[in-house]
Formats: sequence, C-alpha cells, structure tokens
Amino acid sequence: MLIGGLVATAVGVRPVNVEPVAAAAGLTGDCRAELAIGRNSGGNMRYRVDRFAAGIWSALVDDGGEGWGDSRGVTALAMGDVDGDGDDELAIGRNAGGNMRYQVMDESGGSWEQLHAGGHGWGDSRRVSALAMGDVDGDGDDELAIGRNAGGNMRYQVHDYEDGDWSLILDDGGFDWGDSRGVTALAMGDVDGDGDDELTLGRNPGGNDRYQVHDYVDAESWSLILDDGGFDWGDSRGVTALAMGDVDGDGDDELALGRNPGGNDRYQVHDYVDTDTWSIVLDDGGFDWGDSRGVTALALPDTTGDRDGDGLNDCWEVNGYDADGDGTVDVLLPGADPKRRDVYVEIDCLEQLTFGVEGPHSHCPRSDALMLAAQAFADAPVVNLDGTTGIQPHLDVGPLYGDGAIFTVAGGGGVIGTFGDLEGGKTIVETGNEIIDFDGAVGDPATDFDDLKAANFDERRLRLYRYTIFGHQTNFRKPANDCTSGWAPGGEDHFLVTLGGTGTDGFNCWGSDANGWSVGNDEQQAGTLLHELGHILRLGHGGTDSENYKPNYLSVMNYLFQACTVPTSPVQPGIPGECDYSVQALPPGGTSALDESALDECAGIDAGTLGFGPMDWDADGSFEGPTCPGSTASVSADINGDGDTTVLAGAEDWNDIEYSFRSATVGGGVGGGEGGSDPQEVARVRRRVAAPLRPELTLRGPRHPVPVAAANTITFRLRAANVGGGPAFDTTIVSSGVRLELGTIIATGSAASFVTLAFPTGACSEQVALPFRIVSSDLFGLRHVQRATLTVALDREC
Repeated sequence: MLIGGLVATAVGVRPVNVEPVAAAAGLTGDCRAELAIGRNSGGNMRYRVDRFAAGIWSALVDDGGEGWGDSRGVTALAMGDVDGDGDDELAIGRNAGGNMRYQVMDESGGSWEQLHAGGHGWGDSRRVSALAMGDVDGDGDDELAIGRNAGGNMRYQVHDYEDGDWSLILDDGGFDWGDSRGVTALAMGDVDGDGDDELTLGRNPGGNDRYQVHDYVDAESWSLILDDGGFDWGDSRGVTALAMGDVDGDGDDELALGRNPGGNDRYQVHDYVDTDTWSIVLDDGGFDWGDSRGVTALALPDTTGDRDGDGLNDCWEVNGYDADGDGTVDVLLPGADPKRRDVYVEIDCLEQLTFGVEGPHSHCPRSDALMLAAQAFADAPVVNLDGTTGIQPHLDVGPLYGDGAIFTVAGGGGVIGTFGDLEGGKTIVETGNEIIDFDGAVGDPATDFDDLKAANFDERRLRLYRYTIFGHQTNFRKPANDCTSGWAPGGEDHFLVTLGGTGTDGFNCWGSDANGWSVGNDEQQAGTLLHELGHILRLGHGGTDSENYKPNYLSVMNYLFQACTVPTSPVQPGIPGECDYSVQALPPGGTSALDESALDECAGIDAGTLGFGPMDWDADGSFEGPTCPGSTASVSADINGDGDTTVLAGAEDWNDIEYSFRSATVGGGVGGGEGGSDPQEVARVRRRVAAPLRPELTLRGPRHPVPVAAANTITFRLRAANVGGGPAFDTTIVSSGVRLELGTIIATGSAASFVTLAFPTGACSEQVALPFRIVSSDLFGLRHVQRATLTVALDREC
C-alpha cells in the first residue's frame, strides 16, 4: 500500500450491534405492543386494551363504550402515533347510529383521554367500515384513514393531527362510486420505498376496480394512484381484507388482498417494482376452498419500520440484511443503532503501482481526511430518538489501513461513528492515469463507472451503502485534463471523487503527495467527499437550490468553501467552520436571504449574530444600509459573481438531508447530475467575490515616548484596526522575534496587544522605525499579506 502512517487511534476496535428493540413504542411507551379488542353491539364495554406483563394478560390498560347504547359496537381499530409523542394512540370505529362514529384515544399520565371524535353528521345508517394509521406525508407523525360503508358522499377520509387540531383533512374521496359502493378495508405501508406510506383502499363487490393504492405527494396530489385492479373479478367479488408488510425482505412493503367467497383465488400478494410493474403476484391461493369460503382477515407484521428516519429499516440495523430472502443474513451493519441516524458509505479507490507518465501513487483517502469527514457527521446538530445529537457515519475503505482495523469517531452529542475495514472497500489497480465517466459516451477516453462498480461493489449492499470511487479524473467538463473534483449523478446513490492529474495549464489540479503527484490534501479529500456525498443526500450547491458562490451559505456544498474552508464564527460555537455543512440559514430570521438589490452592509451575512461584521458589498469605502449609523439607503451589488442581482437564500443543511435511497432529486428538487468544483474556475470567482471584502489593517503605536529598558528593549501597546471591506481572520502581526496572534478583526473593528521588542545594544536615538508584516485571511480563505512600518518615540537620553 502507498498510504502513509495512521494517526487515528483504536485500531482493531470493532463496533457491535445494539441489543434488539421493539419496532414500536406501543400505547404506553414501554416498547411492548398492547392488544386492543373490539366488541359488537350489546351492553357493557365495547372495547378494551390489554397488556402482557409478567407472563400474563391480566394488565388491563383501558376499556370503554358502556354508554353507547345496546346496538352500538366497534367495527374497526387501529393504532399509530398521530401526535408525535413517541406513543401510539388508539382509533376506534363504530357502527351506524347517532352521535360520533369514530374517536381517537390517548393515554397520558395513566389516564385515557379523547383526542378527537367525528362522524356525528353522517346519517344514522353510516358507519366506519375500516381504519388505518400511517405516515403518508413524511412528517414523522401518523395520519388516520377512515373508511365508510356504502352511501352517498365520501367513502374515505385521511385526517392529519397538527398542534391539537384535527380539522385538517389531507384527502377524501369516493363521492362518485355509486350508492352501493363502500370501503371494506384499509391498509397503509411503504410499497415504493420512498420513506412515506401509501394508502390502499378495498371496495365491496360491484363493477370497476376493487382496490386502489393512493400516493400522497403534496396536499394537491392525492389523485396519484400507483395502482388499481380487480376489474375482471366479477360483480360479486370484493376485497374483504388488506394488509401491508415486507414479505420478501427487500425493504419495501408488499400488499396482501383478501377476497370474499367465490371461485378462483381468495387471496393475492402483490409486489410493487415500479409504476409499470404492479402485475407481479408473489403468491395467491384458496382456489380449492369451496365457493362459500372466503378471506375474512389478513395481517402482516411491520418489519420495515425506520423510527430514526435514516433510510435503514430497524430490523436491518439490529439483525442485518437478508438480500435474497433465503433466511440467511448477507450484510451486517456494524455500529448501527435504530434510535440514531446512520449513514454507510463504501469507498473504493484507484492506485497506480507502475511507473508511467506519473509514477506510483495512490488516490486512496488518507486517514486524517476520513477523520475530518466523519467528525463533521458525528458533530451534526441533528437530534436522535435516544436524545443524542449527531449522525453516525460508517466509512468502509476495506483493509486500507490494516485488516480488520476500525477507527471510532466520537461526536460531542454522544454518537459514535466509524471508518476502516467494514469488509467492503477495495483498492483498484489503476490502468494508466484513468479517466472515469458515468455515461460511457462514444469517443470519450474513459472507463465506465458502472463497469468499475459492477466489478467491485457487492450488489447486496445497494439498499444499505452509498458508493464512491476515489479516482484520477472524470470528464465532467472536458474529455482530458479535467480538474473537476468529483461528480454525483442526479437521483443516484453513487458518486466520484477525482483529485488527480494536471490541468490544461500543466500544473497539478489539486494538492500533491510527497512525490509531487496530484491526489488532494487532507482538507480537499475530506471536503470533496462531503460535497459529493451531500449531493447524494439531496443537497445542492446552494443548499436547497443550485445557486453557487453565495457568501451567506457557509457549507462545503458551496464551491467557495468546498476544501474545508468554512469560516469559523469568532463568537458562536455553534458554527464550527472548516469541514461542515451549513448549520444555520443566514441571515437568521425572516426570509433568511440576502437580496442583492437591497443589501444592508452593516448587517453583513449574519445580521450580527455570528460576529462576522459589516461587509462593504459595493466597495465604495463606506458602509450603508438601514442598520448603519447615519444611513438608511440599501445598496445593490452582485455579491456571488454570477452577473445578476437576485435573492440569495440561506440554508441549514443538516436537517434538510434526505436519507431515502430512492429520492430522485438533488438540492430540494434540483434534478440532474452535479459536478464538483474546478480549481481554476473557483479561483476566478473567489477573487471576484472577495475583492469588495478584502481586509486592510493599519497599525497604531504609543502616543507618548516609550521608556527603554536596561536590556535595550521597549514594551508598548500595539493596536491593529481593520479599515477594509470585510473581516480579517487569523490576523497575525510579525516583527523581529515577535509574533502576535490577534484572531478575527471585523471591518471597522480593532484589536490590541502589548509587544516587547529589542534593538541593537548601544544604539541611541530619539525614535525607532519598526517593520511589521501583517498576515490575515478573508471570508473566503484568501491569504493577505501587508507590510507596515511603525515609528515609535523613545524616552531616554542620548
């Protein structure tokens, strides 16, 4: 291997899976499922909820319905967490009669309270025929679907609970079904793997379809029907039962249908592959049951639960993944926790072993680079179900740093990430200085990415691991000498990191290794890994959009900061800087945007909250804007260098991440491929954007003569003032034998420190000229060096 020595610790530490946990919190939050029982009409109780404890079922949680009237009974029950408190609520449906037809009960502090009731105005013959709960809109809380029996008006409704208000109805329908058509069954489950549940409706006998699968896209798009069927069943055949669950272990739910008595099959299990492939039936049966036998009920366990919302099913995180459904686990997820968000990435890399145009070198990531990237995830401001904060990264480079070696990365909020040998990453021998592309275009001198992936990536990991190759170059911008740092194709879960080669100018594209070959330095490797992975997690160059070079978007997704150069706030620890996605939309409050046609220069990019100070956007040497003293007028300036004045939206990245493996968008709806930065292009834009914000520092010494000490030294207070257009970071003042670190000095600000200087013994004068070198960096990481001479009067006799 051509990788240098490791600096990470804990070699050989292998993370272990956590203990198995229940798939749901249950009604009382003790991770045990309660049993709800409904009864038909008659006196006394109509429903009860029992809990199994200490080996018996004697623990009664609740019962009710004694005052309903003799003809009232329970027709349907469902459980789900509608209010997001972590515990399930119980929905109860009633048969026809006056008063309410359904209610939602919540257990709180040992007592049961009614959250909601409805159906009072339905008409005496209308009843609830089915209930289901599931999260159709992806907000983390379950919605309640209610089915009605035959009759005019609506046959189903989907209710959403928000802040104590049940009046929000996401959808209703069935008005045109015909008076004798009603809903006979309901089920919710995620059949298409998008992370949100779909709603399946069953209908009673009659013409047309007998079942429908509805998908919720937004409040206006409940009309999207993924599937319907049963048109040819015969008028007397209807759906009697529905259930959803993952029967083949692929991570997506399948749909089980039950039918009433009659010839042919009595049940079917359907699998959704894509919008054109609902016709696959995994199983059917009951042909020989006899005409009077039908299915009355169906049930499938919930094995696709993903409580932490990281796109990985809870059962996979605990037990591993059975990719082919043969009952044997094929892929383990070391370190996974179903109560914490986990992100797994396999990293393969190219290595040149022979002497050629470029000598032996490796494009494999250095351990320090992976430590930087992993730490960013581990410190993420994302709250997990167990109260920890952070995202647990698991970066699999195989035996790159040693067989079986796994390194742990602790986040400040309690999570533990890993990188090292998770038994998947591979080192690939590079054939020459290899160019890789994603489309295999005819005439391009390139290796097809898909061929490399097929040869090196275990397809059983497709639903678990994102995949990347650290390689030489891609051809995103030009067929050869393309310094593009990487490429993430739209709607995929794989990407490239390419930090090799020389550009058209003959210079290395990126940082060099010890032998002078372009492979990227630690910050470039870490930042580009985060950048391209960010695209796969659906972030754009502007966070929620692809507007690049926004000064108010402090993220490695922004080309200005991709190489781990996110500026660090001098006053706010919540903005760690360097290698990070954006942790706050800037400026905070209101629209969190900068309007280039109406800029407040004194508000800068952060409205004063992060300590970055004023910005002289129009470079006129003065600060103007509503918050500036003596000024009310805003200024207009193109501050991201795109030649236009628009509104630049700020973005908070970490909680905008989309974990689903099947989302087809990047950056909040930005489709298509996303390429990484080109260093020459970025340098040009950075200089243009940075020009108005260049810091300029002046020095001021003592106003009165300074006494000379016996050792021929003088001590005085030195003040540095920033009279430039933007903040000066890492300000350092250097003179002979003296180095002062003054940190960040904002525009219009200053900093001071005492300095002691020596000059030649025996020298005698009334004043001395002291040379200083002033070094600082601007908001975008550009280094600035100034020279200044300070004349100091001396208090001594000559």
